[in-house]
Amino acid sequence: MTSLKSSHLSILALSIIITSCSCSSEKGSDFFSKAAPQDASGVVLVDDGESDGGADAGVAAGATAGATAGSSAGVSAGATAGSSAGVSAGATAGATAGATAGATAGATAGATAGATAGAAGGATGGVTPPPPVVVVPPPPSEKDICEPLKEEGEEILLGYGLAGKLYDGAPNKIQNFGELLSKGKALDGVIYMSNLNIPTRKFDKGFPRENGTMVMNGMGQTLIENFGIEFTGSLNLMANDEEGYYEIGLIADDGVSLDMNKGPLPEDLKSIIDADHTTPTKFSCSKLLVRMEKNKPMPLRLRYFQGPRYHIALIMTWRKVVGLDASNDNFIKSQLKNPIKETRCGIAGNKFFFDPDSDSHPQMEYRDMLDPAKRAVPWKVVNHKNFKLPSGYSNMECVTKKP
Repeated sequence: MTSLKSSHLSILALSIIITSCSCSSEKGSDFFSKAAPQDASGVVLVDDGESDGGADAGVAAGATAGATAGSSAGVSAGATAGSSAGVSAGATAGATAGATAGATAGATAGATAGATAGAAGGATGGVTPPPPVVVVPPPPSEKDICEPLKEEGEEILLGYGLAGKLYDGAPNKIQNFGELLSKGKALDGVIYMSNLNIPTRKFDKGFPRENGTMVMNGMGQTLIENFGIEFTGSLNLMANDEEGYYEIGLIADDGVSLDMNKGPLPEDLKSIIDADHTTPTKFSCSKLLVRMEKNKPMPLRLRYFQGPRYHIALIMTWRKVVGLDASNDNFIKSQLKNPIKETRCGIAGNKFFFDPDSDSHPQMEYRDMLDPAKRAVPWKVVNHKNFKLPSGYSNMECVTKKP
């Protein structure tokens, strides 16, 4: 047989086109993919190479038909070479093995000419992965927001912290973060925050941008209510932190939700805390225990919602759970396995944990939660060194910014 059937060619071409499609993720939602390694300077290294069938000749020919033609070159080359080479079962090897395997290699590894090599002789051997691609962090923008709620003397470290995307709900009266996504608007710029340790306080000053202007809402007013921030990054153990299962607690005013993911698939995303509604300052405890290990970051997405003015609060706490280190599950249902019960979970009140009218003074209930003399396993505020920025983000401007 000297040619492929037109229907077979069409199917193969469609398969190649679908395989070669690549889609980019918007900032703030791509952190659940496999974490990219970083070199000492913080530059992210991404290796797109994959091992597929095809000979070294497939890579060498990448500058010719395969590299330039993509899907159509793989099919036509498979048919032509399969015919002219006279290889036994040339139609099968050239059309099926050459076009399919070679096109897959071309789509995923940039060596589309593997189709030509496969069709020409069903050559063996793996495709050599291309060199790593250096992804430069996005340049700083004058619309970025550096540490808008930073306490005086608070430390800021390069690469540590969380990156946030700000949403405005005006002129609507938003009841939760979900409504922000459907009725609100994502604003320009990135919010960089070193940690989540904001006790209940009044919020009437708004968000200052790096260009000296204030963030305004959709009605031309300073943004102080009906907004939300989607934080992304990862939670990590420091050198002196113990491995094991952790219970996480969030003190927030108003709503908050926390998702974590230790797997590469969307279904691996787990809802840890779901308290996305208007409320006075409330302590919400995780419904799942999270297994933390050294050098294994846990990607997170935290959505914070601020409803009506004026109070805000956002503190992340955690505590290690004893007696569960033998299991290897990433997540365990806390209501079934957690032997330490927290009576303050679900309690709300603007002056229950802090007094916003007295310089956010911590109340007894909050102090007791962190007191090892009063708790067998006390809570701890998550340290700013436990947070790492997502790949591709840099807080260099915030670190070097003059006070």
